[in-house]
Amino acid sequence: MFTVTRDIERLSDGVYDVLIVGGGIVGAGAARDAALRGLRVALIDQGDFASGTSSRSSKLIHGGLRYLQHAEVRLVREACVERATLLRIAPHLVEPLPLLFPCYRKSGPPVWKLRLGLWIYDLLAGSKVIRSHEMLSAQDILNRESALNAEGLEGGGVYYDCRMNDARLCLENALDAARAGATIFNYVKLMNVLRTGGRIDGAVCMDLETGREAAIRFRAMINAAGPWADQIRRMDDGTAAPVVRKTKGVHLVTRRLSECGIAAAVRQDGRMIFILPFPPNFSLIGTTDTDSNEDPDEASINVSDVDYLLSAAQILFPRSNLNSNDVISCFAGLRTLISTGDRPSDASREYFIEESRSGMISVIGGKYTTYRAMAERVVDRIMRRLGKSKVACQTAEPLTSADGARSADAAGIATQYPDGLSEISPGCRVLWGEAVHAIRREGARRPMDFLRRRTDYCLTHRPDAAVLTRLSDLFQKELGWDDSTRARLERQSLDEWNRFQIRSF
Repeated sequence: MFTVTRDIERLSDGVYDVLIVGGGIVGAGAARDAALRGLRVALIDQGDFASGTSSRSSKLIHGGLRYLQHAEVRLVREACVERATLLRIAPHLVEPLPLLFPCYRKSGPPVWKLRLGLWIYDLLAGSKVIRSHEMLSAQDILNRESALNAEGLEGGGVYYDCRMNDARLCLENALDAARAGATIFNYVKLMNVLRTGGRIDGAVCMDLETGREAAIRFRAMINAAGPWADQIRRMDDGTAAPVVRKTKGVHLVTRRLSECGIAAAVRQDGRMIFILPFPPNFSLIGTTDTDSNEDPDEASINVSDVDYLLSAAQILFPRSNLNSNDVISCFAGLRTLISTGDRPSDASREYFIEESRSGMISVIGGKYTTYRAMAERVVDRIMRRLGKSKVACQTAEPLTSADGARSADAAGIATQYPDGLSEISPGCRVLWGEAVHAIRREGARRPMDFLRRRTDYCLTHRPDAAVLTRLSDLFQKELGWDDSTRARLERQSLDEWNRFQIRSF
């Protein structure tokens, strides 16, 4: 079983075929792809794996129904194909989700337009369709979700996409890359890049836990840093014009409002709002879509973001009496889009691959659902450069964890650890032994790595100092922290946990 290393000097051992900067879903997917094709791969992230946008999505794997109004047929078709692939290779993390789309007289599309859109959506999916859509009368919709707003309801439809665990899907791609031979590090920062004869072929990296630096040499470099991509591009070329457009998406986790997923356009701006079942008994409400110039590390939430989402939910469920006291947690992430002048919600989710004069390859834009196809294209380019283009992509094969190996290993560790089979809080279904497994096998370095990305605990529980204290004790024992490190990281973790609460702003 793979164990994450902290020996940063490994990066100075020989020459890597490719260095990938960014441990989000595109970087993790590219690392898995490249390693499975036999390349020597290094993957680094200045934070935890998936700690940026890749753990702050709407938790949907979807074809992109709303992109049809902009005639983005190729994107929708590709996303539908990738949706089917992810269902097959990660069935433990991606599962079908029915989405009910109610049509109201004074907002959103009319029933005829929805009918046409859903027909085209299923047509583009072809044999990859999960289940064909169904048109419903107003009464049919209320029979399914009796608490929905009946005023002005004219009918609607139900269609099928998927929900997912975004942080774990990213993490398990990174771990699969490591099992295939990649060297992966979280909390390691790219400090600068090195060139020989005008070509980028090296970099200096710093382990943020120890302050130790290491020089790494490589034949190719992929910039998959998402919202940070322009910063990496400027390390290569200080005059590089920005190409990244950052838009902020805010989500709320509340008490359960509906049994099936709801997709609707009930606001005057025409944007779609999703209300999705969130395990075990909550709802996820999202999302806002506004331009942002914030530091990606500090994506903030303000009162207007929360009011926007709560008011949309109240329109759909007027008898719910939903208010800010019902918000268990909230989170914000910055999406990476290609810079355009369109409204954020209208901007394309297409992506492009840029190669600089010195040879740095940057992946810009895209959407979570198509990460595997994006990774395949960028690794194809690397393979051509290295003269290995005949080696085909293998990432359409199931993730290693899909066969239950991870669960069996976690259970084995849990049974050996005192209280390992005990829940960390009553009824939460998260065990203390899972935290030990996360540290020993999944690279968790700080309590929030476990509470937020190895599990969703902090999204469904309010901050609990007692839980965090005991978890910090466990991390100190497992990682050998001194007392000052323990106190500092426990304090940082509590501050981060509090940022998921609306009372923090």
